[in-house]
Amino acid sequence: MPPNTTARIVLPTTSVADVTAEGRPLSDMGGLWTVSSAPDGVTLDVGSGEYVFRIAG
Repeated sequence: MPPNTTARIVLPTTSVADVTAEGRPLSDMGGLWTVSSAPDGVTLDVGSGEYVFRIAG
């Protein structure tokens, strides 16, 4: 993500606990602004930076 931008990312899982970023739980990621779970996936609103997400399972 370029500087001074934000993005909404939807990951194909319904469990926030199944998602890690940079090998850490989402709750440890300072650049993530909002994390929510819905039937269509886990939604992340993120700030500028580079992220690598992994879904367990």
